Amino acid sequence: MLIMANKIVVGARLRPVTDARVDALINSIAEVGLLNPITVVKEMVINGGQSVDGYTLVAGAHRLEAMRRAGQAEIEATVVALDEHERLLAECDENLCGTNLGCAERATLTAIRKECYEFLHPETVHGATLKKGDAPSRQLGDSAADRFTADTAETTGRAERSYGEMYAQAVDATGYENGTLRTAKWVAGAYELSLRKDNLSFKHHRIVAALPTRTARQRATDTCGPRRSIRLWRWSVIPR
Repeated sequence: MLIMANKIVVGARLRPVTDARVDALINSIAEVGLLNPITVVKEMVINGGQSVDGYTLVAGAHRLEAMRRAGQAEIEATVVALDEHERLLAECDENLCGTNLGCAERATLTAIRKECYEFLHPETVHGATLKKGDAPSRQLGDSAADRFTADTAETTGRAERSYGEMYAQAVDATGYENGTLRTAKWVAGAYELSLRKDNLSFKHHRIVAALPTRTARQRATDTCGPRRSIRLWRWSVIPR
């Protein structure tokens, strides 16, 4: 269905939108049109400081930005009903199906996907403790949900073994578990590089990354400092 592009809220992404990919899509859309619809969830969103009916983007940030820059007021979209973990899983899948990911980026996205998948399908966690009557852990192929590596391999078309290795690589290379990797990846995508300050802690940057607009992030960055109380500064910049 066609929906108004200005009613779509993008929010924080696992991967930032790049001008090079957007420019390539603009040229492609001009020649053959938009071949793949974006994916959105219909819900109340914050637009212009007010809560209004709108859509939250699930997948297709580059396509949406390309259509906006091309001056298109409407965009073809698939409207779905997904919770937070399902949305993140869908975003991971779209990125993992691409061919332009570096090894570290693919490993990190795999770690995030693993966290979401096992939250949605706890019976697939190896050695999971289940209540009486629950199905056993899906490590040997005997329940409705595939184990994480099998599901990821089927979704992305890559060998199953490679995804178990990628998750281990992400943890080994950074020393962090998947929850920490997910947070770091989110902050990196949501907080513009030009606004960051070397002398501020990661906690400062995580708070600023959650602010809804670039103007708000710029203002918060300008008013914070390494010697200022994080608690007091946070109350001054977070909308209440």
